[in-house]
Amino acid sequence: MTAGIFYALGLGPGEPELLTLKAVRLLRESPCIYVPFSRLSTQTWGADAVELYARKDAEVSDVSFSLGQDSAARQRHWRNTAGAIIDQLQQGRDVVFVTLGDPLLYSTAIYLIRALRDQWPDITIEIVPGVSAYSHCAALTGFPWAKGSNRSQYCRPLPLWRICSLLLSGAGHWS
Repeated sequence: MTAGIFYALGLGPGEPELLTLKAVRLLRESPCIYVPFSRLSTQTWGADAVELYARKDAEVSDVSFSLGQDSAARQRHWRNTAGAIIDQLQQGRDVVFVTLGDPLLYSTAIYLIRALRDQWPDITIEIVPGVSAYSHCAALTGFPWAKGSNRSQYCRPLPLWRICSLLLSGAGHWS
């Protein structure tokens, strides 16, 4: 039996119509989908996207975030989650783990991928990037990140107050 593929799938900035075509296709095809959630938040973008696009017979499992102060508990949580996913993969089922934004940018997927590779070094993992929040923010505000031959002024860290003042002043509008 051929093992399944693990997909770390970025959902982008939370707008259901900003999922990539590949993300929608994988949600429609995957028999097994993991959806992270936080006990500290009522935000449901990930679950909403899965409900909207996943095939009706998909097995959907919630996974709580484990980002507390206790490092051993966090590692145990991700190890246990990885073990459950590996069981599915070894049965030949593809598994999708959805995450807001991009799987490799401040994502819970990073911890899970590490735990999966620790337990099964030969696992097949595919990273499916999401539309960046940077692009979405620029589209919502009409504020280009860079134009012409100018370097982006946002390649260096700016204080949040400075970014907000630039956005509110309209400094980035197409002029």
